[in-house]
Amino acid sequence: MPPPARAAWLGVALAVVLGYAATLSYDFVWDDTLLIQRSWHLHQWRSLPAVLGSHFWAEVQEASHYYRPLVMLSFFLDLRLWGLNPAGFHLTNLLAHLATSLAVLALGRRLTGSHWAGGIAGVAFALHPLHTESVAFISGRTDILATLFFLLALLGYAAWRDTGRRLPYALSLGAFFLALTAKEVAVTLPAILVLYDWAAGADPASAHGVRRAGLRYAGHGGVMILYAGIRLAALGPTLDAEPGSWGGLGTRLLTTLDIVASYARLTVIPYPANAYPLIVPVTFPGSAGLWLAMALLAAALGLTAWALRRSRMLGFGALWFWITLLPFVGVNLLPLSTAIMAERFLYLPTVGFCLVLAMAFWRLLGSAALSASSELRPAPALALAGTVLLYTLLTLWRNEDWKDDYRLYSRMVEASPHAALPHVNLAYTQLPRGEIAEADAHLREAARLMPRNPRALVGLGLTRTLLGGPEAGLRYALEARALAPLNHHILATLGAVYLYRDEPARAVEQLEDSLRLNPHQVHASLNLALAFFRLGRQAEAEATLARSADLARLMSPGLPLVDRVTAEIHARPDPARARTAWERYIASLRAAGELAGTQQADLAYAEGQLARLRGGGP
Repeated sequence: MPPPARAAWLGVALAVVLGYAATLSYDFVWDDTLLIQRSWHLHQWRSLPAVLGSHFWAEVQEASHYYRPLVMLSFFLDLRLWGLNPAGFHLTNLLAHLATSLAVLALGRRLTGSHWAGGIAGVAFALHPLHTESVAFISGRTDILATLFFLLALLGYAAWRDTGRRLPYALSLGAFFLALTAKEVAVTLPAILVLYDWAAGADPASAHGVRRAGLRYAGHGGVMILYAGIRLAALGPTLDAEPGSWGGLGTRLLTTLDIVASYARLTVIPYPANAYPLIVPVTFPGSAGLWLAMALLAAALGLTAWALRRSRMLGFGALWFWITLLPFVGVNLLPLSTAIMAERFLYLPTVGFCLVLAMAFWRLLGSAALSASSELRPAPALALAGTVLLYTLLTLWRNEDWKDDYRLYSRMVEASPHAALPHVNLAYTQLPRGEIAEADAHLREAARLMPRNPRALVGLGLTRTLLGGPEAGLRYALEARALAPLNHHILATLGAVYLYRDEPARAVEQLEDSLRLNPHQVHASLNLALAFFRLGRQAEAEATLARSADLARLMSPGLPLVDRVTAEIHARPDPARARTAWERYIASLRAAGELAGTQQADLAYAEGQLARLRGGGP
């Protein structure tokens, strides 16, 4: 390997490590909890066929048309290797991002013939601040894996095109299939293959050229047909009826254009970060902000046209961005129930931007400057160094948003205070921390923003009850059940409300209904055991506790609530076991550091119960 190639590869590797090494200490956040921590099937070898043969959110019991078996397989293998240690999952994301960045380097090298240009593209991609959501968020690996195999498929195709050897072509087909099983956006690869042929100088205008092109792309077309068949067998038809469109066609069109403009701006100026952007439907004639966005979009499209005239390679990078962005924005034109936007959707499109950026710097610096540091042109060299430094600082800063749930949802609320979901999620994170009043405030705000949100209402049922308003709390919880009578989370929380109201019989009804819908809920099982105990049904309480403890060992190892419920249930039949459980529970509370008021009260209660069992109290 020549020295420039080694330097480029080393630079990309150092950029990834510098940008993302800190994420190895981060926790599971947001969707990670549902897709990994609370997944019963991921813990069972016998459930692997079900994991690979169902939609992405099947176990969460939410409707979805996402089919991503490669991502689920990666979670399954990570769980086998690391257990529920999030560091291992984050390491997989980091290594996959490194591999993808090196693939960008290889593509840049192939397009320009320069190791330095490829290295600039790889480093820019490794450190682009928009990628923090995909890398620091474990569940964001959908985009990483899809992009990695997308690039490998393109590189394999390019190698086959140059050499005519069958192996690279076969590897390209295999990589394309894997990309499709990671995320649906990989369907844009055939368009990128056509674009690559054009950039490489192919002229398919003649009839002979069209026939040859058809033969070149036939294999990838066959892979798409194979994938579509497997997907159809796994998910069935994908055109289910939606509950209603989020807007008329004109509104959807204007809003989609506004979203496209936002994506283009964020790609060039990746600030400020927002993990949950609030989409406000746009209607004609719109505001000044809409027309500014349209002007920015027109400018971006104008630059794309200029790049196409200037150079086929520049045009390749510019069109890559728009082609691979199309599925993410096109879906908002459909009459679905909600519009979607996320920074992680730009992971694949920004490959094109980083290629354009690298080609621009390569030309500004000049080939002679890149071969001798004494000949570097100061202005572009400083601009390149400044870009790398800015990207690094923004990446390190944005990574911190994904450190844990509390920080993530707090930042979501700051960035999108008028969106209901961040308030709900932050509230549910505050509850186990004992921040009941704070959680209640966020739930009230969520209910104001979205009055028929069942999670907000049932959460209010819990906080109102804990804050001394049991009747209002019950009304909120019952309203939530009326809105979502078959939601296991709603029923489980209503059961907890009844438990706090000292109505264990009603708690049992709701908790059993919840567990029938989803039998693998740790907290609902523990609450059911406690409800049986308070009804004097000791044998059922102990049996349910045993099942709960087994679930917790798999899905929530070290959960302090297991010790608390164990201590309550075994206080009379097995005082020694109860004492040990109280001791562990007290130790876990003390280890948590500064405690909120409700946690301090819980600690005092636990210490009193332990003293009684030791014979030192009433």
